[in-house]
Amino acid sequence: MILQDIYHYDHKLNALPHSVWALYVVPAFVLALLSHSLVFNGILIVLYIVLSIKLARARAIQLFRLYKIPLLFIFMGSLTVAVSFQSSDSLFSVKGLSIGFGKENLMLAVETLFRSLAVISIVFFALLTRTISEIAEIMHACYVPNIIIELFILTYKFISNLGDIITRMIIAQKSRLAYTRRGNKFHSLTNLFSAVFRRSVAKSMQLDMVMQARMGSGNFYFVSRRKLLKNRQVLEPLLLSSGLLMCFIIFQIYG
Repeated sequence: MILQDIYHYDHKLNALPHSVWALYVVPAFVLALLSHSLVFNGILIVLYIVLSIKLARARAIQLFRLYKIPLLFIFMGSLTVAVSFQSSDSLFSVKGLSIGFGKENLMLAVETLFRSLAVISIVFFALLTRTISEIAEIMHACYVPNIIIELFILTYKFISNLGDIITRMIIAQKSRLAYTRRGNKFHSLTNLFSAVFRRSVAKSMQLDMVMQARMGSGNFYFVSRRKLLKNRQVLEPLLLSSGLLMCFIIFQIYG
């Protein structure tokens, strides 16, 4: 599930300026990185999943599919943190090597899992409420070097284009029964990778030719329009950030 497939251009934060939108994302992101409380990170996970459904208008099943890939890598990373090779924590041994789960390792793994999920939830909420061009505009406003903005945009476009090419070619191969026999699978996969590489190179050359035909200089120009604000639109993210900060302080002091 790609973000552009579930992105709603009429989401409820569409009319907000980037500075007000940042109040929904930046404070929570910083607090998630600093927090060691499982309860606080759990609150962030649930809160930003709810905000993604209510404000970004994403459906729960779409969010579940979106979380599957990062959740797999986060779980595998947390599992490696939880493993202990000390004999006191041993559950079983392989050729004299003791393998088990230590109490401190388990606590660190759970903390890493919750913190990572909290950060991912906030990042997904940010990506579901701002387009790539708007994120590039925010980067420009933060005085990020143009070369980094250009690489950011080109990388996104390349990955999006690559995913589209792979999807269409897999459908074409399956329609020709390329994966029905075991002997054909390896041959079909090698053909897929070589064809995707050739298509990607050809697409990159075409984009370069189009830019040259339009006399493109390679520079990005950002034009921001002035947006009218209501007091409620500013008050809501301020209350959200203030509430999260209070919860963070309470859980840091009282655990």
